[in-house]
Amino acid sequence: MNDELEMLNGELYYSLLRVTNALNYTYMIRSNGVTVKQEPLIPGKVFDGDLIGYDLNFLNSKAMVTVNWDGFGLPVSTQTQVDVISGNPGLQINENNIEYQDKNQAVEFYEVALGTDRRFSKTRDNIVPFTNVGKDKKVTFYDLDLVPGTGMYYFTVKAYSASHSVAIVTSNGFHVGYDGGVN
Repeated sequence: MNDELEMLNGELYYSLLRVTNALNYTYMIRSNGVTVKQEPLIPGKVFDGDLIGYDLNFLNSKAMVTVNWDGFGLPVSTQTQVDVISGNPGLQINENNIEYQDKNQAVEFYEVALGTDRRFSKTRDNIVPFTNVGKDKKVTFYDLDLVPGTGMYYFTVKAYSASHSVAIVTSNGFHVGYDGGVN
């Protein structure tokens, strides 16, 4: 295997196999070819909270938190940015335009983590490590002991495409422990 190849985007490449037996008979076969397509996965949006398509800055429970996401691998024409009166940004997906999605942009599975800092890879998953959630677009983590009020937390979603490219998106962060009680 040669992993130092410099292949060009859109070019067709063939594999050749030459076999020589003990009688010095040589036979050569060629593959059907493969076209290299260097297209990164289109990143989506990650929303803190259980309200699908909307980002919350404060979550009630310090023991249970939910994240939802959408838009990974989808063409821009399918996504509509929505801002509600509360100031929380949202995203709506036009299901009619999904048929225009490139098959290499199809997401095979997601991994989700919870951490205390989105800037560094070691702190993106220091609360809950990356967990494969299949094709689910909403996950709740239970039995946590998060710091209410002052602690800031971030969800990170990794999407893996059919063409093995990866898109990593981290939420904008949230606080916990705002359940109406006295702190």
